[in-house]
Amino acid sequence: FLLLTSAFVISHSIQVLAAPSLFAESAILINARTGGVIFEKNADVRRVPASLTKMMTCILCLESKGLNAEFKVTQAAAATEDSYLEMKGGERLLSGELMREMMMESDNGAAVVVAQNVSGSILKFADRMNEKAKELGCRRTHFSNPHGLTAKWHYSTARDMAKIAAYCMKNPDFRNLVNHQKSVIHWKSPSGRTYKSETTNELLGKYNGANGIKTGWTNAAKGCVAASAKRGKVELIAVVMKSKDHDTRFADAKKLLDYGFSVGGEGTIVEDKPVTSDSKH
Repeated sequence: FLLLTSAFVISHSIQVLAAPSLFAESAILINARTGGVIFEKNADVRRVPASLTKMMTCILCLESKGLNAEFKVTQAAAATEDSYLEMKGGERLLSGELMREMMMESDNGAAVVVAQNVSGSILKFADRMNEKAKELGCRRTHFSNPHGLTAKWHYSTARDMAKIAAYCMKNPDFRNLVNHQKSVIHWKSPSGRTYKSETTNELLGKYNGANGIKTGWTNAAKGCVAASAKRGKVELIAVVMKSKDHDTRFADAKKLLDYGFSVGGEGTIVEDKPVTSDSKH
């Protein structure tokens, strides 16, 4: 059922849309500036976050190393599943290049390189991720790795992911990294090696005002996306988790953003539906 928990005032010049009906099992829409929740559906149910995880990986790297640190690729990173850069052990890239590829194309090997060079190991980096999550008020989140490949103790919620996304989008370098449709990744060593990257975020360049953030997909997580858009003074962040497939996650995000802009980024609607958590832990 739908529960209207607070009223909103809308300009007569904007058509207020009906609350969206979503494919996703969990979702949330927030005002990026105020953090106010505009719409939520099972937002506190534990879900597998897939590559939405990389938002936290990226912001920790930016805050500790910046964009111009030189990172060395390990054999373990080079062998990581779904690494499109096809890196080899001993190669070197700047942190900014790795983060851009990680956020655009969701390269898991790049995430491992980042974690190992920031904290020395994946385990230590995961500890840092969890510390930051607690700092941001994420009460139902636990990270086990920097990339989001399915792991027993790796889970979050739509609400927590929105908190992380809103925090990340306050960082200008982060905003720039997640707003590229296409880019060329450059190596430091071997010199001259490049890779053409194209974002997995199908809203960029197609949805009015879209400016980020991150997609996610695994068989366990299904379709996930953290999508942001800004029109005038209103900036919104929509988080969709466990949508049916690759396409419905974007359809869901678009519905949420359309609704949010129609109400001027204000008001709250909560949709409660009984569900089973992805995690028993």
